[in-house]
Amino acid sequence: MKVLVTGGAGFIGGHVCEELLQRGHEVIVFDNLSNGHVENVPAGIGIAAGDLRLRGDVRSAVRSLAPEVIIHLAAQADVVASCEDPRLDVEVNIIGLLNVLRAATEAGTRRIVFASSGGCVYGPNAPLPTPETAPLNPICPYGISKAAGEWHLRHWAERNGREWVALRLGNVYGPRDRRGVVSKFARMRLQGEVPTVRNARRDYVFVRDVAWAFCQAAEIDVASAAYNVGGGEGGCMTVEVLAAVDEALGVNALHEIAPLCQGEVPACVLDSWMAIAGQKSFRDGVVETVASVWEEMTQ
Repeated sequence: MKVLVTGGAGFIGGHVCEELLQRGHEVIVFDNLSNGHVENVPAGIGIAAGDLRLRGDVRSAVRSLAPEVIIHLAAQADVVASCEDPRLDVEVNIIGLLNVLRAATEAGTRRIVFASSGGCVYGPNAPLPTPETAPLNPICPYGISKAAGEWHLRHWAERNGREWVALRLGNVYGPRDRRGVVSKFARMRLQGEVPTVRNARRDYVFVRDVAWAFCQAAEIDVASAAYNVGGGEGGCMTVEVLAAVDEALGVNALHEIAPLCQGEVPACVLDSWMAIAGQKSFRDGVVETVASVWEEMTQ
């Protein structure tokens, strides 16, 4: 099967591409490399460099492969940045998606698998654990763009006789992550810095479990709908994440506490029974992630 992965040079995208290759698919990556890294893309996969906001760039990449499935990961995914510059969220996450949908229609793409956000689309008052049937109530522009993206996908599929799947992700962590709290805390400890903790409950899910979920959504006969993808362990507080990192490193050091930023919800725990509850335990995932950070910093 031919699969185009937007954002395929990113943290999650690289792992998705690895899983796709292992399953024998033909893959091409579309990425502007602003946050992605070429070294995340497995050997043998071509990279079409371009800007998601430019219709011509997207059309050219999609035409080059004529994919049966598009896995759409590319996004502006920073909650704080989205509050500071909502226009950028609209340009990348909504206009960019519309460019993908138009190109997919022209190329005859059968299905789009979309990376949505379990942590942002439900808002602060959702029941815990949160099922897919809970009302969407995003409180930041990033969450708003993801909720709108799901509706655009639904409209596109119904109008054109196509298929869509949205995966509402928990907090994804694992090797090669450069932004999440697990790798961030590990780097800070190894550099002798004191971490600042914005304490909230989050649902942590290991990146290879997420990659598996995206590939399943691309391959199997599944109803067009949104599905939660969480870790299946009830989530944990940010201070507990730091404690797990410290345990993996064998340290016992200080940290500081800070309030949540605008747009951040105090708790997110996903009911993932319809799609996937993470197979990797959080403790084992932290150990593997910390080891990868150690290796990266000591090379």
